[in-house]
Amino acid sequence: MLKDRDLATAAAELRKITGDTQTKFAKRIGYTAESVQRFESPGVGVGNPKALLSYARVARENKRPDLFQVFTEALFDALGPGSEEVLRTALLDHFEKPTSIDVPADRKELVRRFIGLIQSPRNDEERRLAAVLIAAIEAL
Repeated sequence: MLKDRDLATAAAELRKITGDTQTKFAKRIGYTAESVQRFESPGVGVGNPKALLSYARVARENKRPDLFQVFTEALFDALGPGSEEVLRTALLDHFEKPTSIDVPADRKELVRRFIGLIQSPRNDEERRLAAVLIAAIEAL
C-alpha cells in the first residue's frame, strides 16, 4: 500500500510535468483547484478512485509509466482486496456479468461502476478513462 506522502508527491510531480497550475490541472482532471491542492498535500494524497484513474490517465498521456503505476496501484488499493482480479476477469470474459464479486461490501458498487465504464463509456472522457483502466488491468 502506498503512503499518502508518496501519492501527494506523485500528484504534484505529474502536475508539474504538464506545466499546469493547480487550477488548470483541476480542469484537466475534472476537479476543483482546492481538491488538487489537497491531493498534493502530504498526509492527504489522492484517495478517490475516480481521481486516481484521472491521474493515471494523465500520467499515461504524458508517457510516465512510473507515475501511471503509482496511481493504478493506489486505485486498486482504494477499490479493495480482490478488485483487480474481478476487473481482470471481467475483461477476460469479454465483459460477461460476474456472478460474484469478492471485494469488501462497501466497494462492490464502485467496482461494478468501473466495469460499466469499461463496457459502455458514454462520452470521450469516459472512453479515455476506460482505456486507462484497461491498460492498468492488462499491466497486472
